[in-house]
Amino acid sequence: MHRGTAFAWLGLPLLVGVAGCDDYLLPEVEVQTDAVDTILAISGDVGAGETAFEQHCQACHVKAGDQASAGPAIGPIVPTLDDREIVELVLGGQGIMPAIAVTDDEAADLLAWLRDAFGGAGADTDL
Repeated sequence: MHRGTAFAWLGLPLLVGVAGCDDYLLPEVEVQTDAVDTILAISGDVGAGETAFEQHCQACHVKAGDQASAGPAIGPIVPTLDDREIVELVLGGQGIMPAIAVTDDEAADLLAWLRDAFGGAGADTDL
């Protein structure tokens, strides 16, 4: 049975529940604030971040960022998120996106590459 539940994933609406897709939603992993703070304090390396993207993200997100594949096109989304939201999404997953098992350095590197590739404000304005 499908519910046709509307679900926001990375700021874009996603229709979940069609043809049994609800069965594929992954539970979000609770992300500890201090873990995110630790990552945000690390100055990431853009080159290493590109490698991290290729290893952990490219299977579902097109590197150019302007095309959707298994996951949404991230080019238009990254600039709308602050750094904290990106790190929480990577560490915790959302919807059909799993939590990504990365080291603190890899997460910081990935964030650095995402900002370099797609821009955005970066700073968490609530701090």
